[in-house]
Amino acid sequence: TDPLRNLIGSDGRTLYMMIERTRLDGLPVLEIRVASPEDGPTRLLAELPLSRMMPSILQPTLSPDGERIAMALVDGFTTNIWTLSTSKGEWRQITDFGGRSTSIARRVSWSSDGRSVLALHTAVICFDDWPRWGDTLGARWDWERSMHPPLGDSPVHVTVATDRHEITQDL
Repeated sequence: TDPLRNLIGSDGRTLYMMIERTRLDGLPVLEIRVASPEDGPTRLLAELPLSRMMPSILQPTLSPDGERIAMALVDGFTTNIWTLSTSKGEWRQITDFGGRSTSIARRVSWSSDGRSVLALHTAVICFDDWPRWGDTLGARWDWERSMHPPLGDSPVHVTVATDRHEITQDL
């Protein structure tokens, strides 16, 4: 199994698989399949055209309760975050950037309580020539030491330093 594309369920027995294939009509698709136990038969949970995937970045993330999978999907010229119900196979769009050209995420992660999704692309810290930007974000790209976070389901830790700014208020 591919750890960047496949997910182990919160019960430790369920496996969610992301499989690329070409349908008989020639359309390349991504099938999201589930097996429980992990070596049991699979059933199709959802299918998407491969054109909805961000090039070379497919990192689905399972919610802590195992009820939803979050991933970034292409919507025309923009990228939005969607969740997929693991029981019903129904999609729910959780961001809407309309027609704006936006590449929102290199990485998607859930909060520990499963109520929020963090979409991260480290390009937001690349304004190294604008000191106030780094002070506001609490991070700045250092071209000698910085790099992208590793691909995969590694933990992302976010600390809200202040709730006095409108962006972080009520987090």
